[in-house]
Amino acid sequence: MVYGQAGSDSSEIMGMEQSGPLSASNTAAAAAAEGIIPRALRWVFGRLQAPSRAGYKDAVRVSLVVIHNDLPVDLLAVKQTVGKAPRTDACQRSSASAGWTGAREVAVTSADAALALLANGIRRRRTAGNQSHATSSGSHTVFTVVLTQTRQQQSGVSGEAEPAKIESRLSLVDLAHPKPVAKWYAAGRQMREGIATNTGLLVLGRVISALADTNRGRRIHIPYRDSELTRLLRSALDGNAQTVFLACVSTAIDDTTKTTATLQYAARARGSRSHYNLDDDEAFGPVQPPPMQRAQRALQAQSAQQPMQPLAQLRAQQRVL
Repeated sequence: MVYGQAGSDSSEIMGMEQSGPLSASNTAAAAAAEGIIPRALRWVFGRLQAPSRAGYKDAVRVSLVVIHNDLPVDLLAVKQTVGKAPRTDACQRSSASAGWTGAREVAVTSADAALALLANGIRRRRTAGNQSHATSSGSHTVFTVVLTQTRQQQSGVSGEAEPAKIESRLSLVDLAHPKPVAKWYAAGRQMREGIATNTGLLVLGRVISALADTNRGRRIHIPYRDSELTRLLRSALDGNAQTVFLACVSTAIDDTTKTTATLQYAARARGSRSHYNLDDDEAFGPVQPPPMQRAQRALQAQSAQQPMQPLAQLRAQQRVL
């Protein structure tokens, strides 16, 4: 999830409007400017094309849903009119995953095909200008990548090969920035959009605070159903998932108040911890831990082999340098 104040380029960091293959003339520059979504898609398909995946059958599907005025809208629907898109409803598919009922999931075979679908869907979003952004959408955008892995395994009963299937879900969320409705003198549709956006962020903050209190041992009601955004993100916040919350701020002095509010919101999110289980499977082998966990284990092993020097020796070395 990426959350940022107005003018912090949170959508550019997420890469919602980047699509297409990299040009051969400026591959390095374009790759360095790519956002999170293009990098994640190219990483996923790069891993699927590895020689070690010879015995697997992989299928990738993507969906794109925005929450506008607290109503989920499918941007990949086939039949659409200008400025309108069919609505879909948030639901809880199971205790482990949340998804959309009625949202179209399109099969893709490459990162460029997925980015092209993303670009076509983003162009269908309803946008309007305000005092801080010329093309503000006023909606939360959720781009979901579903990976289904299938591999044949020997059955212990009949001895015949049976397919083993694992489904993984990656949700990339671009949260809309808070709307100071009174400061922008918004009215009519923009005022309603701003109120709905602020309400969704407020409910998300309440859910995060309640989860933080739950982690401290308190039993408290978690208001997932108070907004469509939190209904969708329930599995990411409190399910079998690993969640990363990225806060974007502006360096402008005039935005000091907004920057402080954004950091306070991020501090509340930091107090919540998601829990996930990685179970080994006979057909797929032992599951590799996430990159962050592997890095922590490497640092711990390095620290065990090279004990830390006493503080007095470090200060002496600094004086010599």
